[in-house]
Amino acid sequence: MDSAQETLEYQVNYWLSYIVNASVSTEDNIGPEFLSAYYTPTGGRQARPSDVGSGIGYIVSVIIMCLASKPGDIIIIENPEIHLHPSAQSKVCRFLYFVASAGRQLFVETHSDHIFNGIRKGIATGQMEPENVSVSFFSLDEKRCTISSKIEFGKRGRILNAVDGLFDQFDIDFSAMIGV
Repeated sequence: MDSAQETLEYQVNYWLSYIVNASVSTEDNIGPEFLSAYYTPTGGRQARPSDVGSGIGYIVSVIIMCLASKPGDIIIIENPEIHLHPSAQSKVCRFLYFVASAGRQLFVETHSDHIFNGIRKGIATGQMEPENVSVSFFSLDEKRCTISSKIEFGKRGRILNAVDGLFDQFDIDFSAMIGV
């Protein structure tokens, strides 16, 4: 790895390009705004942060926070998928796994089946080791008390102990559409 690849800017843009096909750049200013930031979609024109979707702004902050952390740090991320296209949501999983593999402990709260299935895909393709991934599903019992279920994955990302409500809405809706 050359010294340019070791910079935070390079790493942020590597992962931003992988996830949403864009890069971010900054420039120093003289005056009340000391710094300007711009997003550039691959092959596109520069845009100010106020002119791009909020998903890009949020995921850039997640990327920077994770990459600027140190081994041993604990990082808590709520809904990294907010306002991202489903394919980008799936790609976020590879980034989060990369960060965790570098010695950070991540706690990620999500409602995204694309994040969940991105983990399953990573296990299925061998990009993620199932013993290095821990997924808990939280639900309420009849007394409205929280139940935590640890989800186990088998070969090809198969769920070994599926529980009701575990990212099953697509199947429920699809069954209703076909009359099952």
